[in-house]
Amino acid sequence: MTDFEDRARSAGDALRTWTPGGDTPSPDTAVRRAVHRTRIHRATAGGLLVVALGGVGLLWGPNDGGDDVHIGPAGTSEATTTTEDPANTGPFATSAEPDDGDGNESAGSAEPAVTSVPSTTATTTTTTEAPPPTPTTCTGQIGETSITFVATLPDGWHVNEAAMGEPGCHHFAPVPVDLRPTETEAGVGVASNAVVKLYLPHRPGQLPTSFEQSVDDRAAGSNVTDTRRTTVDGHAAARFEQLTGPGDDVPVGGERFVRWTVDLGDVWLDAVTLLEPGVSYEESVAAIDQIIGSLDFSA
Repeated sequence: MTDFEDRARSAGDALRTWTPGGDTPSPDTAVRRAVHRTRIHRATAGGLLVVALGGVGLLWGPNDGGDDVHIGPAGTSEATTTTEDPANTGPFATSAEPDDGDGNESAGSAEPAVTSVPSTTATTTTTTEAPPPTPTTCTGQIGETSITFVATLPDGWHVNEAAMGEPGCHHFAPVPVDLRPTETEAGVGVASNAVVKLYLPHRPGQLPTSFEQSVDDRAAGSNVTDTRRTTVDGHAAARFEQLTGPGDDVPVGGERFVRWTVDLGDVWLDAVTLLEPGVSYEESVAAIDQIIGSLDFSA
């Protein structure tokens, strides 16, 4: 419905445009013309409003590049770029929610990404006690005398403890020494797996001759291939290289061995190499020479 102000304004416009001498429009005609102009004005205003709203939508809507454009208060444009994660990954990745039924999807909630941590398998460490160290020296005593000595063992070699009537530090081998009883012509004796053995050839105070004469007599034997006179810790000594013969507790004769004799005054100390499986002649000779050469009687 056209209000009275619009009608009055239209009537005034008609009077201003009336030309004297022309046809005077009737009141109904003037009213119809005013109503027509009013509709034209409203249509024009409505079109301008639609155009204006469309422009605002273009300014606030997303552009082709994916950026949001905002018109600032001073009329200048400000571009806000939103970086998106196409794979929806990262520490705060979101999961899509199902459609709520009206065409709109609910916004996904931000959740921390779950990081897979490899499982750690507990290991049990078993501590094995180390075997006691192999002694490098030993202390022995000369039969029924008060003479004691200290000997140095070859690297990795073993020595016996006093047992079965045998004094300690008299049986040497590259493996742990095993003393065992054995039958002899004199009765029950002691055998071992020793490669080097110390022993007394005569009881103290019962020597058959002088030390020098004993060395000369032995050196003249047919089974002696070499004799060397020397000293051990200040005591006269002799070293013999010999061959075994029948009756020397060996299956056959002719095997090489080394014998040492040390003069300790009232008693002599002998040392000899023995045949043992797995031990070469050279190894046994090196061992006996080191043991005898290391003897210390100062104790």
